[in-house]
Amino acid sequence: MTTPDSSASAAGVASARSTRLLLVAAPSILALAAAAVPAARLPILLVLVAGLLVVRRSDVAAVRLAWAAPIPVAVVLACTLVPEPEIARTLAACADPLSPRAIRRVAIAVVVLLMAVVVARVARAPSADLRLRRPSRAVGIASVAALGLAAPMAVYLGPALAEPFFGPVGFAIATPLALIPAFTFAIANAVEEEVAYRGAWLGWGETAMGPLLAIVAQALAFGLAHGGSDFVGPQLPVIAAMVAGGAIAAIIARRTGSLALPIALHAAADVPMFLYAVCPPA
Repeated sequence: MTTPDSSASAAGVASARSTRLLLVAAPSILALAAAAVPAARLPILLVLVAGLLVVRRSDVAAVRLAWAAPIPVAVVLACTLVPEPEIARTLAACADPLSPRAIRRVAIAVVVLLMAVVVARVARAPSADLRLRRPSRAVGIASVAALGLAAPMAVYLGPALAEPFFGPVGFAIATPLALIPAFTFAIANAVEEEVAYRGAWLGWGETAMGPLLAIVAQALAFGLAHGGSDFVGPQLPVIAAMVAGGAIAAIIARRTGSLALPIALHAAADVPMFLYAVCPPA
């Protein structure tokens, strides 16, 4: 027979579970909203930071890590609100090793890394979950090979693949010196995004809400963040491709225990982004 006391106890347990579920789910929902709505990015970053400060003393690790996980991504998203430097597409700009576009990405990558360290300390989150450890020899070799092979393919195939969605995106590499700022830009951008998405959100998120939900959440945010007003064609195929890429990168990071290979593949894909933005048109 159910007594009033036992009913009250069961209701209390159910209420506590609901509250915990809400606390764990809320930060990821907020971060997804930030990825989809640029105007909400800075307010949501502030809310996530405030939420972490509120829950940082919680004895429930899942709650602390749930609030910590998307903060580096929110920082990346907030940085997109600062416009890229306007640079004329000239030979000199293309070959400038200190190109403002490349330096800006390096600065953002440093900010994201520092934020990840600070958040890890505040949330008492395992820094090992960021997967910044040295990769195994096999993974290291694969990462170097991937960067060396995939980057030329991206430079060669990128304009043709991007044109249906972004319009003409041709560029002329008039000097091999252009590869210096291009690789600086690409590697910094890859480090920035991989540490945020496949490091912090995936690493801490899988402890908070399980591997599957963490993979899906960070991949969805990655895809939504790459939508925007630059499209002349349909956005959905590009966003879907980015979601798939985010999921694949997460699986690789989990299987290898390192971000080395995702960073290498990501950087290779980003090399033509700099060349198109800065180098003379084809």
